[in-house]
Amino acid sequence: MRVLCLDVGEKRIGVAVSDPLSITAQGVETIFTKGPERDAMRVRELCGQYLTDRVLIGLPRTLDGVEGYQAQRVREFARRLLLFDLKVRFQD
Repeated sequence: MRVLCLDVGEKRIGVAVSDPLSITAQGVETIFTKGPERDAMRVRELCGQYLTDRVLIGLPRTLDGVEGYQAQRVREFARRLLLFDLKVRFQD
């Protein structure tokens, strides 16, 4: 099954999708943020387009391994995706 991969930033969200065997991923879109709700809806649309419910999100950590401010923002965005019954995983 494909996996939708996200790199969540303050102004943009980079989106890639894996091949059906989840071996490689290719960039497919850059979402220019328009608010958490609209951004989450776009991610949901992309999951429908690529027939997946799996989302992998980059979770940034500081050099000493601690989750900082941006990681908190990423987790908040992921909570919105969980409302759509998407399976969310994080990767540093």
